[in-house]
Amino acid sequence: MPVSPDMGRRGAAVLAVVAYGDHRRSASVVSSASQTNGRPAVHRVRDEPPNVLRPDSQFALDSYHAHRHEGQVVDVDTLLGQIPTIVGVLIGSIATYLATSATSKVQWRRETQARWTQMQISAYTDHAHALKNMTDLARRIAAYGDIDGVADPLSPDVGLPQLSAAEQDRSAKWESVLMVGDPAVIEAGQKWKQCVWRLEWLARSRSDVGLDWASALSQVGDAKHGFYQAVRRSIGTPGGSLRRFGLAPWIGAMKESRATVSSSALTDEVTPPN
Repeated sequence: MPVSPDMGRRGAAVLAVVAYGDHRRSASVVSSASQTNGRPAVHRVRDEPPNVLRPDSQFALDSYHAHRHEGQVVDVDTLLGQIPTIVGVLIGSIATYLATSATSKVQWRRETQARWTQMQISAYTDHAHALKNMTDLARRIAAYGDIDGVADPLSPDVGLPQLSAAEQDRSAKWESVLMVGDPAVIEAGQKWKQCVWRLEWLARSRSDVGLDWASALSQVGDAKHGFYQAVRRSIGTPGGSLRRFGLAPWIGAMKESRATVSSSALTDEVTPPN
């Protein structure tokens, strides 16, 4: 097998190290033997100082150091080759952290929006119920004076205190709408509230307001429909706009029947007996 120059240099280095070690061991044995026989050790004077190496030994050590230097270069190359892997791991860790953070933020926003929407729906629903309760009481009081022809009559002595309590309850629930409601919903709720106030005022007056009662009821219905439309847009209800429903035919017939009965009773009261 052919011998390369590199292999020759390595062999020379190994031989030089072995020869140097044998020389050191021989000197140690001579010194120990001299001291054991009780005679002083005699050191021979070498032709060259101990710290000066012969030319062949110097060449061998130079070859040995060169070989170690080559090994160090190989280690550096290996480290440089691992840099792309390390960079890839770091980039993957950063990407994972960013993706997890973004997902957590999106989930937190969804949960917060869901809770906020639920609070809005509760506030809108409570205020709508309060306004409808006031409307029903006002109509029942008006029906007692034959102003409203559909609602069941309720004595003002009983109905007016209930109407005042209903207004206080509505005012408390309106605060929630102001705190969590959208501006469009608040504006629609304010309009509906003012229309109900007008209906309440007409019911409390106990005067002949039959000409204004129908228009007041119509305005209350329009304002209520506008409030529902604003709420549906605010919470993102699917299905588009809410269709407005008119009165059922039987309600109109009942109103005409009650008006006829009321006018007949009034005629009987004012007509003197024969």
